[in-house]
Amino acid sequence: MFLNLLIGLCKIYGKINYPLKVLLPLIVLQGITSSATTYYISPYGDDNNSGTSTLAPWQTIEKVNSINFTQGDSILFQGGQVFSGNLYFDTYDAGTLSEPVTLGSYDTGRPEINAGSCTALSIYNAAGFKIQNIKFSGDGCGINEADGISIYMDLPGSVKLAYIFINEVEVSGFGGWGVSIGSWNGLSGFSDITVMNVESHGNCKGGIITYAENIYVHENVYVGYCKANDNPGISGTLGNNGNGIVLGSVSGGIIEYSIACNNGWLCTANEGPVGIWSYDSENVLIQCNESYNNKTGGPADGGGFDLDQNMRNSIMQYNYSHDNDGAGFLIWHSLNNDNCHGNIIRYNISQCDARKNGYGSILIGGKVDNTEIYNNTIFLDQSVGSTPKAVYLWDYIEVTNTHFRNNIFYTSGNVSLLTISPGATDSTDNNLFQGNCYYSNTGTLIINWGTETYTDIQAWRAATNQEIVNGNESGYEGDPLLVSPGNGTTIGNPVYFDSLVEYKLLPGSPLIESGLNFDSLFGVDPGARDFYGGLIPVNNQYDIGAHEYRNVIVLNIKILLEGPFNGLTMNTDITDLSNFPLSQPYNISPWNYNGTESVVSIPNASVVDWVLIELRDTTEAQYATSSTKIARQSAFLLNDGFVVGLDGSSLLQFNNSIIQQLFVVVWHRNHLGIMSANPVTESGGLYTYDFSIGNSQAYGIDAQKNLGSSVYGMYGGDANADNIVDDLDKSVSWLNEVGLSGYLPSDLDLDGQSNNIDKNDVWLPNEGTSSQVP
Repeated sequence: MFLNLLIGLCKIYGKINYPLKVLLPLIVLQGITSSATTYYISPYGDDNNSGTSTLAPWQTIEKVNSINFTQGDSILFQGGQVFSGNLYFDTYDAGTLSEPVTLGSYDTGRPEINAGSCTALSIYNAAGFKIQNIKFSGDGCGINEADGISIYMDLPGSVKLAYIFINEVEVSGFGGWGVSIGSWNGLSGFSDITVMNVESHGNCKGGIITYAENIYVHENVYVGYCKANDNPGISGTLGNNGNGIVLGSVSGGIIEYSIACNNGWLCTANEGPVGIWSYDSENVLIQCNESYNNKTGGPADGGGFDLDQNMRNSIMQYNYSHDNDGAGFLIWHSLNNDNCHGNIIRYNISQCDARKNGYGSILIGGKVDNTEIYNNTIFLDQSVGSTPKAVYLWDYIEVTNTHFRNNIFYTSGNVSLLTISPGATDSTDNNLFQGNCYYSNTGTLIINWGTETYTDIQAWRAATNQEIVNGNESGYEGDPLLVSPGNGTTIGNPVYFDSLVEYKLLPGSPLIESGLNFDSLFGVDPGARDFYGGLIPVNNQYDIGAHEYRNVIVLNIKILLEGPFNGLTMNTDITDLSNFPLSQPYNISPWNYNGTESVVSIPNASVVDWVLIELRDTTEAQYATSSTKIARQSAFLLNDGFVVGLDGSSLLQFNNSIIQQLFVVVWHRNHLGIMSANPVTESGGLYTYDFSIGNSQAYGIDAQKNLGSSVYGMYGGDANADNIVDDLDKSVSWLNEVGLSGYLPSDLDLDGQSNNIDKNDVWLPNEGTSSQVP
């Protein structure tokens, strides 16, 4: 490595003016060849050491910078320690896709590279790097003007350098971008880029970016499970800044399961920031992300999602945008070429976006052609000092062949549903609205169509020929019957989008099976699923909006077990056992449940044990025998009493419908089963029942035990699971296991041991008690 190439490490990246406004993840973890060397760095080392063992580590980053590394080498910093300096690598250090140079850690904890006022990690004209489990920090905006991780190339000849893998990295306190991967020499760039599990926050220009001199340069780019937050932008500067996650100049890429929030508030430029977006790219997929509370300090943007300038054949789907200054979903392109076409916005949810500058929840502008926008759900209310619109085709416009179908446009407070500029209302442009739902909860629709305003669909349809399909009237004016529109909260992890129940269709919604069939009518493939992950269509008919209604029971129940109850919550001791089952344990007698529920690991530290939930459908509790059973599901019980799915947080769902009344039965392997005394009814899209609040909540007489302070739980002591606490539980089960440790039926207090406490404190007081489940 040539140290004279360093030139202070602030050189290249802090001075580049990034352009203004993704394909599968290549997550390859190959082994290192026998010729590779692992080097260790510790504050307690010595640069005169060999560096090849933890007993003889190097001490400084300067030593690392003085060495040329080869394919397969690993450079490991001691976990939990801070290292000051600026790492630099170039063509003399390059690895390969199969044998990358690895920057990582050893021992416990994450090491920190403190870069001060410069770049923490710079890779120049090189690739074949794996960077994982490191924290990179700078001195903060106003002091640091560089990027945190800067990977840059300017080789001639349309070269594609392969393989950059960044995982489990935190980057903060830089004046540029947290992670910047770019090139600037014609069509030269990178391929096979993976950025995942990265948190980039408190960086002035933004969180994560790729860029290049030309369009469509970098190939096969994946960004997943990342978070870009609190990147403020820079006041008084020209050009876009204060962004979250940006893919620029990409041919084939994905951004998924990521979060962008609270970015951009200091940006005063005429081209403002956006949470998650792409520009100068093709075949990009932006899906399953949450973008919220993004701001602008100037006249533009501050939105959630964007396909911006030279975007083609790209998709935004299954995303949740809310409370952004700008558009929830934007497509924009200048008027200088025909590069913006073939894009799709589908099955997304926008809530209370367009807070500033008169934006729309969905906004299209410029020379945009052949765009499909369908099955989105938009909720929009008033914003102080602004005039938001649910849909806005703005004045700077040459939009053609753009189709809005099967969307829900729901406004509150006399907000415009549609504001379509005169340039987009010419019928020859073929901009169509078909099969959408229009609703204002204040009672009056507002549709601004060119220079005219309409207050009902019928008049608008007659005047414009919109909401007509093959000569037949389409579209619906009225309440879509959503669970609780406007009340969606921050999810914080897109894996759990199913908990956003506020935008699900209620039973009896007029939008169920009322949607247009894209394939048969228009030859458009709508995809395989809805926002919530449910397969589409149901019953061979589509719904309107982001939710495809199905007969689903979403169950929100709470129960307590006597054994592990400690007066406030339940103990979670047994989940630390080496033999705690990762597959449901109710596949044996007497339950004989053949469900396949299993996990790779326990999803969180709040899990107490597995339970088995059973649904029964009948007219009254006394008739709710096992013959009325319609479904069973094994699930996790948390220490606060709530029953959740295998991810440790989501509510249970059953793909069933209730014909009469729903009763819920709860089984546990060594506690007496209980059944709801009352029908479990639906409210707000959930079937909710709390067994713990009273003895009368369980069917029968004293079917639960008073655990103190008027809190009730399931009786413990049924070690052999025969629905009665009797001598067999002691003389057979307990006596055979007393003194043992593990996941045991006779461990009645669930502490991982079978001992006298189980017999004397749990079994003995309950002897003679039996389950009253019919």
